[in-house]
Amino acid sequence: MKNIEISQLFLRDGRYHFARWSKPLSPVIFGVDDESLSGMRLAFSEVISLSSLELSDFDPELGANVLIFFLRKMV
Repeated sequence: MKNIEISQLFLRDGRYHFARWSKPLSPVIFGVDDESLSGMRLAFSEVISLSSLELSDFDPELGANVLIFFLRKMV
């Protein structure tokens, strides 16, 4: 499939139906300690700075709109 054909699958009335690109990302990270959490926050900030997106502490509609879980198998 071509990119244009794929894009058409997500459009409704010429606009992306499922996209939330106009909203800032509000990540919540589970399963890390405070030290790692600050590193993850810095990593998100760095990646987002390369795009037109913004980073926020809170999404007024959902509270968070990016959930990241770190799990470790316990034996």
